[in-house]
Amino acid sequence: MKSICSLTLKTYFFVFMMGLVIGCAHKKFESQENTLIRPEYVEVTPTVVGEITSKNCPNQLQNIKNLSWQKAVSKINSCVAADQWDNVETLASSLAQTEHLAPWGSYFLSLSAEHRKEWQRALWMIELAVKKAPRNGLLNYQKARLLWVQNEKGEALKSFKLAVGLDPRLTEAQVFLGQHELALNNLAQAEKHFVAALNVDPKSLLALLGQSEILIRKGDGVQAHETLSKTIHYYPKNFTARLKQAQVLENLIKDLPSALTAYQKIQQLWQKKQLDGEKDLSIPNKIQELESKILLTTKEKQMEENKTREPSSKKLKNKK
Repeated sequence: MKSICSLTLKTYFFVFMMGLVIGCAHKKFESQENTLIRPEYVEVTPTVVGEITSKNCPNQLQNIKNLSWQKAVSKINSCVAADQWDNVETLASSLAQTEHLAPWGSYFLSLSAEHRKEWQRALWMIELAVKKAPRNGLLNYQKARLLWVQNEKGEALKSFKLAVGLDPRLTEAQVFLGQHELALNNLAQAEKHFVAALNVDPKSLLALLGQSEILIRKGDGVQAHETLSKTIHYYPKNFTARLKQAQVLENLIKDLPSALTAYQKIQQLWQKKQLDGEKDLSIPNKIQELESKILLTTKEKQMEENKTREPSSKKLKNKK
């Protein structure tokens, strides 16, 4: 199972922006003191926050002091996307002070601490953010990730499930839970999470590969092949999808000529350096193996056909 740690930090911000949009379901930040005036969630769109690029990362603290919290969040988000972590730390600290009832300053400080591998501080910051907005899925997802990294697997899984329960459109969290259930061979539960991820992002590579693996384990070669064909269409350089498709053709659909063509295609792409990952040295042997099987099958078929055909001379002789 692919570790959640392998997801790049840059992915988190784009999930974060999605989290802001989804967070509109909560009209206010939550606080134990209900009498306090709290800033409202608003739908954040590109027209509100602008394009998320490294160019939007401010170099000086005063560049966000007079901004609305939504635009300040966008600026810090751009710093994360640009890997400018010193700026993230400084700007997030400022946001945490000016918008102390909102969770986003603490959220970004958690990301910053995580980048520095300051795990305890990262967890402390995200727990502070969760206290301010306990029903925000993205915040609970960040907490789940940090718990998992610190090997608190039981608590991490609870937080992952809470996150997708609050926000089903957190695709990375859905995929992670799908992979976890798949590792336990809980196919129905795994499929539920992969389908949820694909409903939000039909091109999610890990969700497509996970769904194809479920279909393979179920023995549904036709649907598995269809899912893998879709995956290859989106990710033509992905070795795993191409290998799985070749194996499905060989072992489930039993179409050896098509399987051979699929393996040969992989070999051609390797030679042209058009596949991701390390070269699989077993592919040439698999091609030779299938060529031999197909040749043997062809010879056996010809022999069977010859047995059923009587030579013309023999037929005439029998008539006499």
